[in-house]
Amino acid sequence: MIGSGGAEMSLWSRRRPELISEINVTPMVDVMLVLLIIFIVTGQMVLTGTDVELPDSEESRIVASVEPIEVTIDSQQTVYLGKTPIASEDFADVMLQLSLNSPAPHEQQVMVRADRDLPYGSVIQVVAQISKSGFTKVAFLSNPSLTRPAGELQ
Repeated sequence: MIGSGGAEMSLWSRRRPELISEINVTPMVDVMLVLLIIFIVTGQMVLTGTDVELPDSEESRIVASVEPIEVTIDSQQTVYLGKTPIASEDFADVMLQLSLNSPAPHEQQVMVRADRDLPYGSVIQVVAQISKSGFTKVAFLSNPSLTRPAGELQ
């Protein structure tokens, strides 16, 4: 009996396993479901956004080859070109004249400085008028954050 049992085991262990000719898609489906969940969650975060205070930033210098145009909007929504106040109905015409007089308006930088308490829509209206006049390089200026250490967010 001992000899015969040993013979059966040696025959069993020598058999080759049968090849499986089907593709196992379960791991692929698991990975795809995890990726789908990640995209759904991050997509919602991108669409809704978070509350932030935009005017504060780390100090950075902007290097320009020509003098940039400075547009300022104060808390009463008065628009200034440099230090000269411009009526809101005349601002689009003034920017168009500057664009026509500029040798390359698509390379001219326009710096927008807006009061932090302004409604977002009023700032966007000014930026839209700047874009319609032909200027494409628009930058927003902010106060450097001197009270926070570098890299620390509020």
